[in-house]
Amino acid sequence: MAWFNVDDSFYDHPKAWDAPDCALALWVRAGSWSSRNLTDGFVPTGMPARFCGDHETAVRELLDRGLWIRTKGGYQFHDWTDWNSSKEAVKAKRTANARRQALFRDPVLKQAVRERDQDFCRYCGALVRWGGGRSPLAGTYDHIDPLGDNTYDNLVVSCLGCNARKGGRTPFQAGMKVLDPPKPESNASRNAIRNASVEASSNASHNASEYSYQSNPDLSVVDVVDHLSRRIARTYEDDDLVRAIVDSIHARTGQVIPAAHASIIAAQILEGRRPDNPIAYVQKAITSEKNPKGRFLPEPEVPARPDWCGECRESTRRLEDEDGYDAGPCPKCNPKARAS
Repeated sequence: MAWFNVDDSFYDHPKAWDAPDCALALWVRAGSWSSRNLTDGFVPTGMPARFCGDHETAVRELLDRGLWIRTKGGYQFHDWTDWNSSKEAVKAKRTANARRQALFRDPVLKQAVRERDQDFCRYCGALVRWGGGRSPLAGTYDHIDPLGDNTYDNLVVSCLGCNARKGGRTPFQAGMKVLDPPKPESNASRNAIRNASVEASSNASHNASEYSYQSNPDLSVVDVVDHLSRRIARTYEDDDLVRAIVDSIHARTGQVIPAAHASIIAAQILEGRRPDNPIAYVQKAITSEKNPKGRFLPEPEVPARPDWCGECRESTRRLEDEDGYDAGPCPKCNPKARAS
């Protein structure tokens, strides 16, 4: 479905504010017809008579006011593509939506991509969170070649932040690099990375070096720590800084956050800056924050949902029509729809 866009200030635009009703009615009806039929604002000569009783007056007014331009075989909306999607853009969006829906219905391919990438973003190295809503770390699939097919080599796991940054461009065009898939890890190191806990990572690193290094010479403590640091976006592991953040957030919200989450908060506040007194710097930021619960507390865990039915969008459990627009909750696997 393509939409005909009308600016909310059109009613008092100099070209339209005193135009007769027949002209405005023709303009709106012809615009919606053009959007539906993908004519890029072209209206054939015989079409106005179908949309308006006094079409001769309406056409004359639209031409005189510069809302239409006379062209071969009919009339052309002025600056159509400045306000509406072109035929090529609409078709490209429909193709992308069809490809995306086909991917959602291919659990075998998605599972293969996740197992290869181990749920790490192939652009920034962060561990993604499937079902994370609109969080920057929410898990998504991305096409390396935005115009390519749903293939094992063209699909990668991506966090929502990197996916949005890349958009419909290639990594080269977006100034990004596709990282190599992570190396296989021992269960100990994998659990440390997934939990993103400073204490767990220390124990896992010890276990990995003691029990797994001989069986996997490529795995080292550095590998584990590197994965962990990428997971929490430049971790700040200073014990005094972490403790100060935990205490400050507890004072503001009444809740105690994990040490690993405090490291993430430090990275978000400092953003690479190195102030002389980082503890005072983050304490001031936490104290002055107007919505400390919304910004600093971890997101609540996503409740368990029924198994995905394979017919809707997996991340939202909502249906989509053939043009990619929302068609409501899936009655088969969306808890809200099943409860109603």
